[in-house]
Amino acid sequence: MKEGGDTNKQGKLYHLEDRIPGIKKQRKRKANSMLIIYLSVFFILIAVILYFQSPFSHVQEVKVTGTHYVSQDEVVSLADVSQETSFVQLQEDEVAKRIENHEEIAQATVTKHFPNEVNISIKEHQRLAYIEKEGRFHPLLDNGVLLSDVSEEQLPTSAPLLESWNDDEALKIIAAELEDVPELVLNAISTVTYAPTADEPMRVIVYMNDGYEIHTMVKGFAQKMADYPSIVAQLDPEQKGVIHLGVASYFKAYGEEDASKELDKHDEENESQ
Repeated sequence: MKEGGDTNKQGKLYHLEDRIPGIKKQRKRKANSMLIIYLSVFFILIAVILYFQSPFSHVQEVKVTGTHYVSQDEVVSLADVSQETSFVQLQEDEVAKRIENHEEIAQATVTKHFPNEVNISIKEHQRLAYIEKEGRFHPLLDNGVLLSDVSEEQLPTSAPLLESWNDDEALKIIAAELEDVPELVLNAISTVTYAPTADEPMRVIVYMNDGYEIHTMVKGFAQKMADYPSIVAQLDPEQKGVIHLGVASYFKAYGEEDASKELDKHDEENESQ
């Protein structure tokens, strides 16, 4: 019995000794893995410290896109971003709000690109028309804002001229209406004159580049003008005159005050269908 016990005891010791090299290798691999993790964390911390202490932690480049009338330098100045600005601490929303304080800028989108680049995308308000006052041109924006005078180089190339618009409320309405006028028709407008009467306090007279004259209202202006191409197609191109676009639409040729021609209105036809 004693010898059997010794044999069993020796057998257990033999198996343990056989496993010791594997355990040592396992422990060594684990130790190496932990060392690699510690070293990685250490070097990452060193890299972060060096980044924050170096010029690379500040904004190095600001790219501006989408501008037409507002200069890129003006956008950067509004953003208040320079090479002294911390890239990490820069707040995109705050920068965008500062830029959008400009009366001509409708929207600003600011994005950061690591390690130190800032991109600013601009959407400007559309210049729909312009008003001449005392020899100076004032662009009208799509939000109804009338800008101070600008140089001729900045004038819209195909935008209409607004005359006699001394009513601020009517000016805001026509700005919103002009934004909805089809581009083809808008480019065909020469002048829009505000000409209210006792019976029609919001009347406007529109002079077209093709020689026609249109009498209509400020409210619903875009919808009325959208029918202009189909209305002109009904008329003799050699005979110019006044197109009345109201509850009833009709045409009167110049010099023929008593004669008039009723015009088809596609919006009324669509309503009846």
